[in-house]
Amino acid sequence: MKCISNYREFTENPNDISFSDELNVVCEDKDTVLQYLKKFDKECIVLTCASTDFVTGQLLRSSIFVYNDGVYCWTSEEIYHFEKYDMKLNDDFIQYVLSRKDC
Repeated sequence: MKCISNYREFTENPNDISFSDELNVVCEDKDTVLQYLKKFDKECIVLTCASTDFVTGQLLRSSIFVYNDGVYCWTSEEIYHFEKYDMKLNDDFIQYVLSRKDC
């Protein structure tokens, strides 16, 4: 599976960059991408650790939900940060969503 972002806050890989430099990056097709991310309402994995707003440090939920479409995977935290803070998603994912006929 491919990831929709590669930020250390989500991957926990210290070699990845922080998403804090990739906030407020306006996606012209945000509504389409957000609709796509949210249409997968059945989570495939539930992580029993708190979901966090990485900007404020606030705990959001008691679990993190992981979704996938068979090609890409993403978490409820990534959806939240994309929606609230315009976190930049990987360009290949954006192109993938826009190329699909089922968006």
